[in-house]
Amino acid sequence: MRLPNIVFGAMAVALLCIGSATVARADTITFTGSREYSGAIGGLVSDQVRCGAPSPTFFNTPPPGVGSSNLGSFTSTERQCQNNRTGNVFDGEFTYDFGGGNTFFGTYVGTIMGIPPPPAPPGTVLSVSFTYTLTGGTGSFVNASGRLLGTGTITTANPPPIGASSRIDIRGTVNTVPEPGTMVLLGTGLAGVVGAVRKRRHAQRAD
Repeated sequence: MRLPNIVFGAMAVALLCIGSATVARADTITFTGSREYSGAIGGLVSDQVRCGAPSPTFFNTPPPGVGSSNLGSFTSTERQCQNNRTGNVFDGEFTYDFGGGNTFFGTYVGTIMGIPPPPAPPGTVLSVSFTYTLTGGTGSFVNASGRLLGTGTITTANPPPIGASSRIDIRGTVNTVPEPGTMVLLGTGLAGVVGAVRKRRHAQRAD
């Protein structure tokens, strides 16, 4: 018995939909790059509400940064709590903006090593190590997840205002997942093709 062409078409569409969904679901991107900033650090004040502890724990906002990576150039925004006695960094939040509506963002923790008693002499170089956890994204990075590791330095500058420069090398993986609406469209399209096949079969039997 010869199968109608529409059946072959339905099978082809089904395979295409399944393949597309699988690729979107398993999209893992390797990220390698670096981020730099230089300028005044804002919000360097004791903030028990944001950071949950009194001095020497501070909330600070580094200046906007610029970065380059295998995924393209980006700008960075960051803010964090840090303990200047232990060097512990926690409750950090970051966003990398690649332009065109493509961003990913998340949280980070880490350590700043070698913090001297205040005031730190200008030109003091501190080693840093951060772990970034992606919690979402937009555009090409919608629903992003993953983990990035960053290591580098922070160099203190002359106050006032309190300033610093920093460079961090970053590497890790970024996982993206299709929006629920995309999967619904794939399923709807396949259901429509299957319905057309059934209707064609019923019409043939009636003849």
